Amino acid sequence: MTLSNGQIERLAVGAITNVANQPGCFLVPNIPVGDKGISFDGNISVFIDGSEKKESLLGIVPVQVKGTEVAHFHKGVRSFSLDMGHYRNYLNSDGVLLLVVEVKSDGDSKIFTSRY
Repeated sequence: MTLSNGQIERLAVGAITNVANQPGCFLVPNIPVGDKGISFDGNISVFIDGSEKKESLLGIVPVQVKGTEVAHFHKGVRSFSLDMGHYRNYLNSDGVLLLVVEVKSDGDSKIFTSRY
């Protein structure tokens, strides 16, 4: 069964949100679904503790989410091609957290990270 692009995107963002909502994980994702932003899909707020108060905010990290459907999850390092324009935008914006999310047709997912 092949997933639609919308399903892949929703599953990818959902996988990131699920990880961020785990106990002991002090992250708050702000990644809209259906957003077609240029080079950036949203951000993740990083806190020092679970209070989510302004005093505990360590920073806000811009993110780019790339969801892709696979039959089997990759093992080890996962590569993903981007055009040079994205790399220029990341450089000019002090970087980005690239999250490549592999999703299977059954909804299972695996997240790969890279910082540019």
